[in-house]
Amino acid sequence: MRWWSGLGPGIAAGTSLALWSVSSTIAYAGMVSPSAAAEVNLLFISSLLLGLVFASAVIGLGGMQGGTAVACFGATAIVHAAALGAVDATLAARGVAEGAVRGGAALIAGGAMTALAGLFLCLLARFRLGDMVRFLPYPVSTGYFCGLGAAFMAGAYGVAVGTAPGLSVVAGVWSWDDALRLGVCVGVALLLVVLPRFRGGRGVSPVVLIAAILGYHAVRLMSGQSLAGAQAAGWLLGPFPSGPVLSLPPAAAFGALGFDVAAVLLPYAATTALLVAITTALMATGTEQLLRRELGINRELALGGAANMAAGAVGGVPAGSSVAGTTLLMRAGATGRWGVAVPAVLAVAILVAGADLLALLPRPVLAGLIMAIGFEWLVLRTIRECRSLPWHEAAILLLVAAATAGIGIIEGLLFGMLLACAMFAWTYRRVPVIRIMLGGDDVQSSVARDPAEARALKAEGRRIILMRLQGYLFFLNAQPVQHALARQLDSGVDHVVLDLQHVVGLDSSAIEVFRRIEALLAGRGARCVLSAVPDGVAAQMLRHGVFADALGQPADSADRGLERMEDALLAGTAGQAAAGGLGLAACLAAIAGHEVAEARLVPFVEAMEVPEGTELIRQGDSADAMFYLAEGRAAAMLALPGEQPRHIRTLRAGTLLGELALFRGGPRTATVVTLAPSRVLRLSAAALHRMESEDPGLATIVQRAVLFHLADTITDNTRSLRLLLR
Repeated sequence: MRWWSGLGPGIAAGTSLALWSVSSTIAYAGMVSPSAAAEVNLLFISSLLLGLVFASAVIGLGGMQGGTAVACFGATAIVHAAALGAVDATLAARGVAEGAVRGGAALIAGGAMTALAGLFLCLLARFRLGDMVRFLPYPVSTGYFCGLGAAFMAGAYGVAVGTAPGLSVVAGVWSWDDALRLGVCVGVALLLVVLPRFRGGRGVSPVVLIAAILGYHAVRLMSGQSLAGAQAAGWLLGPFPSGPVLSLPPAAAFGALGFDVAAVLLPYAATTALLVAITTALMATGTEQLLRRELGINRELALGGAANMAAGAVGGVPAGSSVAGTTLLMRAGATGRWGVAVPAVLAVAILVAGADLLALLPRPVLAGLIMAIGFEWLVLRTIRECRSLPWHEAAILLLVAAATAGIGIIEGLLFGMLLACAMFAWTYRRVPVIRIMLGGDDVQSSVARDPAEARALKAEGRRIILMRLQGYLFFLNAQPVQHALARQLDSGVDHVVLDLQHVVGLDSSAIEVFRRIEALLAGRGARCVLSAVPDGVAAQMLRHGVFADALGQPADSADRGLERMEDALLAGTAGQAAAGGLGLAACLAAIAGHEVAEARLVPFVEAMEVPEGTELIRQGDSADAMFYLAEGRAAAMLALPGEQPRHIRTLRAGTLLGELALFRGGPRTATVVTLAPSRVLRLSAAALHRMESEDPGLATIVQRAVLFHLADTITDNTRSLRLLLR
């Protein structure tokens, strides 16, 4: 892209922006100056214009996004004025005479405050804390900008009429001249709002402003009114100091500073730093919405920090990216850097040649420009956003806008955050904290059990309940957990697994609910195990003495929790009594449905007594045998690259092992290790082939039992997978 690309639209739009930003900067200079003396006012006008030039140079040239306007922050200028007033009072109490020295000392103190705010921005960017603004809810940030629209419209009224909205009417001094100036302001604002929306409207705003300025002066000349008379009547800006504006504080001003000034300045500096950080971050997000592209918030903070340190070095007030100014540039089609440069050029021209040119700018025209932006933000943007947002978010937007306009920026943001938190809590309560609730007849652990135990669990499984909780439990959503569990206990459940794997935290009200649940379980004589309890949740419950016994022996997963409850249930059933002595012949008969004499198996199986920790099967080895676990206990483990072996299944006495790989061939898919001294029966591939030729009927029974066992295994795996996915 050539360097002169966008030169015409940039200069045209930049002129409008320059008149606005330079005029407002001069107005801020008058507001923050602690003295009405002409030499002090001149000193502050010079410093604030220099600060605007430096900030524009840093942000306009250093920013990746062209067309981002720069302006002094009006919200921080109020704090700046209060701080410099306190500094001036401190210097006066010390005996420093009013004049350039005292005013210069206050100016230097204000510059230091701006520089410290810039340093704070750089630190936030360095530690990448800028992205915290992303946590600000959209209705809150949007309501902030809509509220600023009301502030812009009030400011436009003040610029046009010369008093704050409402004061002139209440005081009874509102005149027809005030009404005429306000009418011109509203007319210019309407043209600036309406005309750009027609086809080919880009670049209309500068034309409207220039035409309004020329039209006013034509009427003024025809009426015979002089420039001085127009200024006295409130139609023109000014009067401004004549001649060059550039002025520097005297050297003696540095000597007037002391620790007493630093002590007075410190709380204001902290407030300014916080306010500048919030404003800069919000302006960055507002610019993102305006440009419809993502900006690096931390980079914008770093850029704003550098700009404010530069501005502070010359005594300027905090400044940064301006969404209002960027809106003005975009409406005129100025997306390059030329529009940003014009305000800095005008500020330099005023510093060198004087502000006589600004005296030609009609107040109602400038007010119309400000009112147009305020109307777009307050009315048009509010209507557009409220149409697309849910009703509760639209309500938050309107309330934040009203609070920002009526109370203040920080107060409006805090009010919005409180509203958003309250709305979130009220909405979050509707998210079910009970993720799943399944009975033992619907879901079982992954333990491989003998047929007798399986039948017992099928008959009594309804006495087990798995309740998996999720999310953050607090006073609005914890109570349903207690009610749901009470209903299950009333239906005959007496073995409970509370899985907390997906619980991220709980408040004191939820703690009390768990205390009542513990008492409820104890009163009903029900057993309970807690599974997959996060460390933070466990520590919080232990601090309050809730479920201390259960937390002393928690299960590491819902599957292990189900296993413990199943074992507890089986301990009181006939199925457990029958489990220990079930031989291979009885197991085959139970699975395949055909009686088998134990003596028929003896020639083909090998009995083995193995200690704890024996690898019966190793993952990856070739399958050469299957096993029957007659006594003891084993675990199936899955080895994954770069990880510790993962427990996938508990194997109890009365179960077949390794049958799948034996029949289909190929390597073992898992490792099986004994967890206790065990007795196993080994049926090798060679013995199975010999069985097929010597006792085909027995081989058929074995193959039928293996087929049914595989079907049961697939069913169990499906249940386990369903538990994991829910």
